[in-house]
Amino acid sequence: MLLPLLPRESGLLRALDFRNECFPLSDSIEITVTLEDFPLEELKDLLAAGETSRIHFEARLFQERRGILSLIGDQMLEAKEKVYSIHYDRLGRYFVLHTPSGDTVFKSFVSLVRPLRSTHFTFNRRESEGHYLETRVTFLPRKLVPPFNLLEIFFLNNKTRLKWKKIPLNYDEGGL
Repeated sequence: MLLPLLPRESGLLRALDFRNECFPLSDSIEITVTLEDFPLEELKDLLAAGETSRIHFEARLFQERRGILSLIGDQMLEAKEKVYSIHYDRLGRYFVLHTPSGDTVFKSFVSLVRPLRSTHFTFNRRESEGHYLETRVTFLPRKLVPPFNLLEIFFLNNKTRLKWKKIPLNYDEGGL
């Protein structure tokens, strides 16, 4: 009975990667996280079939611990996340991008691609050694709505959680 509901293997979960770009400002650090090798045609097909997709961007700022305290790991100073959900409205024939700042409607898939693939984080600048940023992206091609989201435990191949990428912050060398 559940077999038709189980997700088929998708190219959306293959070859997914992201890159980071850091920009030091006078009182803050801005980081841009951008998805690369994103299979847009397959995402468009899923959305046209009525699916909702989600992209979860995460960024964390750490202070390295030294000495005996290093045994308990580095101290997380700040953590931020942004979750983007997208679906296609068949009646209105437009795409809706749900972001933390609100919903945006796009008439074409092409105009949606840029805001969907990239996000920005801003952290307060700290002028001491041993700070670093970590970023990660999680992509869920088929997000189930409640109460069906309980079935997500059966959708083992429905999510790609990429590994954390570490970005050292070297203020002494004149930048990042």
